[in-house]
Amino acid sequence: FEFVFVAACHSEVIGRAFIQSGVKHVLSCELNSRLLDTAAADFAQYFYASLSRGYTIDAAFLSAKAHVSTGHSKQESNKYTLLPQGTDIDVPIFDADRIEWKDDPPNLAHEGILSVQDSIGLEDHTHQVLSELLRANSRLVTLLGGNKEQRVALARASGGYIRNRLGGGNTSFDNVIFLDGYNVDPTLAQQSQTFLCCLERKVKRIGTAIEIANGADQLTTICDVLSPMKTLLILFGYEQEAALVHYLGVLFEAVKHLSVVLTASHPLGFQSAAGIEEKIIHIQ
Repeated sequence: FEFVFVAACHSEVIGRAFIQSGVKHVLSCELNSRLLDTAAADFAQYFYASLSRGYTIDAAFLSAKAHVSTGHSKQESNKYTLLPQGTDIDVPIFDADRIEWKDDPPNLAHEGILSVQDSIGLEDHTHQVLSELLRANSRLVTLLGGNKEQRVALARASGGYIRNRLGGGNTSFDNVIFLDGYNVDPTLAQQSQTFLCCLERKVKRIGTAIEIANGADQLTTICDVLSPMKTLLILFGYEQEAALVHYLGVLFEAVKHLSVVLTASHPLGFQSAAGIEEKIIHIQ
């Protein structure tokens, strides 16, 4: 294993046991420290959210500590320790664009990461999203209502649930692609077709050797790459892109096993000749 997080009080001894067994990096609680439940939940949420966004172990650790220090106390944030000390922890864990940590902790609420308290109550909606995706012709699910953070959190939770079960009999998706339009790489944000540029970057990570062309052939080549697979596309922050409905129409027509979950403040009004209709889920 590359990394283990022992999220428990007095867990340093257990953490050192993991190191001795061959785990490269361990995050644990100091031997003589007892964790405050709410602070521990916030730390874990910010730590994992930062990792998933591309932060290295060290950067995610510093980010989560900064958040707990601000929201609770510096004493509480200092209870966490990375093992073994003195080793290189400037390494990413998840497949995401690498992001360097800065002095200020990231605004994860802006990125769609809710606090523990705010995320409570989305379980039923997540089940509803998953149920829709299992229906034969339900390939486009739009999440409405609530606030932006709740919609994004629901989209993340639904996609994360399926990603953790890739290839299983209940979901049978081959891959899940997350596109976060609220936090686009500045070099891509300047492009006129931000959605296509971001999707192109994600598709290249699937492992294909196909060279994706720019301009008119870009969307066609993306379709060629995705068409053999059953893909779930999770979109948030793209509802204002003028050509989004057109792009989705082309994707659905060319990629027969593509499903999409997106967040929006209003329905897209999407309909296609293939009979694909937009399914709406309202967050109460």
